[in-house]
Amino acid sequence: MLCSVAASAAASSERCQLCGQAIHGDYVRFETLDWDVCTACASAPKCEACALPLAGTNEGDDGWCRRCLDAAPRCASCGRPIRERYWRVSGSEAMYCSRCKEDGNECSVCGAPDRVGRWVDGRWFCGSCSPRMVEDDSAQWEGVYDLLVQRAERELGLVLRVKPPLVIDDASTLAERRAEQGAPPGLCGLYLRDAHGNASIHVLSRLPASRGAAVLAHELAHAWQAENCPDDQGIRIREGFAEWVSWSLLDRWEDGDRERAVIEARTDEYGEGFRHFRRLAERSGVDYAIWYSKAARASIE
Repeated sequence: MLCSVAASAAASSERCQLCGQAIHGDYVRFETLDWDVCTACASAPKCEACALPLAGTNEGDDGWCRRCLDAAPRCASCGRPIRERYWRVSGSEAMYCSRCKEDGNECSVCGAPDRVGRWVDGRWFCGSCSPRMVEDDSAQWEGVYDLLVQRAERELGLVLRVKPPLVIDDASTLAERRAEQGAPPGLCGLYLRDAHGNASIHVLSRLPASRGAAVLAHELAHAWQAENCPDDQGIRIREGFAEWVSWSLLDRWEDGDRERAVIEARTDEYGEGFRHFRRLAERSGVDYAIWYSKAARASIE
């Protein structure tokens, strides 16, 4: 709250700092701001945040003065000032207000509570992810896949003996594949092997380019694991390694920092495993992390 004291007009400035009118008689001085305010403005309703009068140049909206409204963070969805509680999603500094959290739809890509996106293929895309969405252009995804395979070999030494074919699935088809494999809901990609050992990589259609690249890199790591690692490794090794590979290959990738931040923010077994492999690489080098991924059994202690 700003400190104010009643004073005599003899010591005041010539005009009220809020309405600009000449001060006659008593006035109120807000010492923190060095403001002299006439009694008419001083008697106006007060800002709920700072207690300044809602008068003259300081009139605001919905109980807040102009100064506090201008200083408040803005909701990334509706643009209104955030007055109390706010929400963030993993990997983003954007803030969302209570109204959008309650009334908005959760983005199928980033999880943001948003009211200005669009529905596609039964999924909600927020105002940030929707413009970055890649339509079903298999040629473009093949190009991204090839580039990631090259990066994996050049930067991490992960060489695939057989490159699995890439399949772009719509939401319902991928959901069916997840259910058949007993995979958790919400995954945007799968690495599959049939009874004959034939492998394929499946990626959800209509993803933003950077998210699609992150998913492809993750599944590419699983393809490499299938050729080089024991099958009985635990989730934190299998998925943690795949997350670390994705995080590594998205360095200097367009919008890659966004996806890397999402990986870094994970607190589940995927995230725990990722941080384990990142520590191994930082402490003992990439080659050691790769060796560990092949030698490790069961799970991370």
